[in-house]
Amino acid sequence: MSEKFDPRTACTAKDELHGRVILITGAGSGIGRAVAVSCAGHGATVLLLGRNARQLNEVHAQITTECGDERATIVQFDLENALAGDYDALFGAIEQRYQRLDGCCTTPACSGSWRQLNTTMCPPGAGSCR
Repeated sequence: MSEKFDPRTACTAKDELHGRVILITGAGSGIGRAVAVSCAGHGATVLLLGRNARQLNEVHAQITTECGDERATIVQFDLENALAGDYDALFGAIEQRYQRLDGCCTTPACSGSWRQLNTTMCPPGAGSCR
């Protein structure tokens, strides 16, 4: 019989996410900020997506100080008001710079944004995500 997983007591390696590229929406504050800092602390390159440039710059500065340069990139983007072409440009830029996106954590203030982001990343019937 295997032990049950308990996230409260789980231990992760310091480099658990090394080499991963993770997009985090709502990264300027709250849960999004905490997730971004934690992922960067575990070796990921985090794409800090949000509307508030000042908050994103603060998170970027914190990650740079704690984890080093090249660990975070600011993506100022308004999920609520973006059009389909804006999403195409966003993911085109991610693909050009990183050639992939290993994960996406959505924590935006407006939960309706996830529908558009999910549809853009994984169109119905596409078979695979961009």
